[in-house]
Amino acid sequence: MAKIPASIRTNNPGAMYPGPAATKFGSKRYEVLTSKDGTHQIAIFDDPVLGGAAMFFLLASKTYTGRTIQQAIAKWCGGFAVTTYLKVLEEKGGVNRDTMLTRELVLVPEVGIPLARAMAWQEAGMDYPMNDEQWATSHGIAFGRIPMPESQPVIAPRQPVDIGEDIPASPTVVAIEAPAAKLRTSGTIWGTIAAALAYVSQWAETAVAFGLEWAAELALLLPLKSLVLALSGNVKAWTTGMVFGALSLVATRRVKATLEGKKG
Repeated sequence: MAKIPASIRTNNPGAMYPGPAATKFGSKRYEVLTSKDGTHQIAIFDDPVLGGAAMFFLLASKTYTGRTIQQAIAKWCGGFAVTTYLKVLEEKGGVNRDTMLTRELVLVPEVGIPLARAMAWQEAGMDYPMNDEQWATSHGIAFGRIPMPESQPVIAPRQPVDIGEDIPASPTVVAIEAPAAKLRTSGTIWGTIAAALAYVSQWAETAVAFGLEWAAELALLLPLKSLVLALSGNVKAWTTGMVFGALSLVATRRVKATLEGKKG
């Protein structure tokens, strides 16, 4: 199986070193390469379009402009295989080795893109796997015509759960905070509360009855007696309803829970 060229493997069309230009377009890592002319570093990009943008940006910087194509390329490749490099640029990039490289020249898509594509061909030893649209996007990003794509959020891997089996960490799982659980009260609890209220109402009924008897002893308070009698009847009816309601609720919930195999 053929080895993938380093510039393709690292999404770095120009085989750039790590540095400010690479970092500007998202590169945070690099690979160490060993070749005939020594050991070199090559920046790693997450996307070849960003690698292409970094290439355009660096070509148009003061580091390379103000020189002839021959001088600029000799600096770019460290003086290694300059003759071959220049031949490829003249055949595929549409430039002459004596052409002065300027920022304005690189900014023109009809000139800058063919030049970069020819350089990418030389670095990979083959056509670089980027289409016309991708190269145009790289050029636009490099010079601010197209906004930089937003960086993807860093997602923490899911922690394994000890349930007797291995669960691999997954970087695509987003932890979403669950909403606070609502307090759920069973029907039995509500029935118990109702029964307690019924008990309190019974106490109130007794208190009213006692007041009734006391009022009956007072001849001057006969009108009050009638009023209290009416109130007593209402309290008794309300109390009785509460007691039976509570008992019915508890019984219903118990039967339903037993049928479903759940706690009441």
